Amino acid sequence: MRLQVKKISKVKTGWEVTSEGKTTLYDAVVVAAPLPFSGIKFQPALATKIPEVPYVHLHVTLLTTTAATASAAYFGTIPSHTILTTYDGVRHGGTEPEFNSINYIRPLREGSDEWIVKIFSKQRITDAWLEKVFDGKVGWVHRKGASTRTHV
Repeated sequence: MRLQVKKISKVKTGWEVTSEGKTTLYDAVVVAAPLPFSGIKFQPALATKIPEVPYVHLHVTLLTTTAATASAAYFGTIPSHTILTTYDGVRHGGTEPEFNSINYIRPLREGSDEWIVKIFSKQRITDAWLEKVFDGKVGWVHRKGASTRTHV
């Protein structure tokens, strides 16, 4: 069961973590959440102000494909299970990349030749683009928008 952490307090014997009415004592606490959105109160207040991190809206496209890799013909490169882009071209007057990353996650099932692939992009990826990039071998597609922090 997952409880929402409400407060973290420094006490003589360690750290008290309060979650929806329940308080538990810990020797140490690691907070792995974007603090501005966590809603966690710290007692005493944090000594250092957490700098604000800009967030951007990204599109996540999940799909299945029987293409063993993204299209070498489309990218003009050696086929790969991971393709990452940068904004270096934009910084030098070029065009923005069509996507941030393409990652072959794993086969759909053990021994299957169908892969689960995840794509992050600033714009919604079209079906036509997917057909080109995966040589017409696209199974199901699921799209979702997400906010994430990034340094552009």
